[in-house]
Amino acid sequence: MNLTLRSQTRSNGAGRGVFLLLCFLVVGVLHGTSLGADPGRKSRAVPVLKAPLTVKADRLEFRRREHRTVYSGHVLASEKEYRLYCRRLEVHWDPRSKRITHLVAKGDVRLETEEGVVTSQEARLNLSSRTILLTGSPRLVSGDEFVEGDRILYSIDQRRSTVMGKGKRRVRSRLHPGGSEK
Repeated sequence: MNLTLRSQTRSNGAGRGVFLLLCFLVVGVLHGTSLGADPGRKSRAVPVLKAPLTVKADRLEFRRREHRTVYSGHVLASEKEYRLYCRRLEVHWDPRSKRITHLVAKGDVRLETEEGVVTSQEARLNLSSRTILLTGSPRLVSGDEFVEGDRILYSIDQRRSTVMGKGKRRVRSRLHPGGSEK
């Protein structure tokens, strides 16, 4: 079973704004890099950061030959409006263009915002397809509302979340007609 949620500006549904802030976080880790894959194309990208991003970790490895940077151990990436916790954060880039291609947060991924909390075991941002894939028991919680499944795919351009179940792990949610009771 699949459940599709569309983010709307005035939406009061579960996870409202949380995915958009997840996008800000993931892009923020890219040190302000534009989301657009083609520098000549007019970007429809959402603003990247509203405040400076701080990343703290036990270790930072710059792996030039592998074209990636790896933060590991008690990773905390924070900005004025959110905090991302995970065990490992990888930033991958294209060797020719030096542009970021994708980002992966692994291990006890937790994004906290004023709107709510997103948890999973892994979050992958693909800049060319402009999507975020959450796997490993992904769950969005806003107040007493939630949605969870086997995988959650968020399209940045379409502002659409698709929650997918698999086998015995079906999509599950609690929504209130009038919005979340905070």
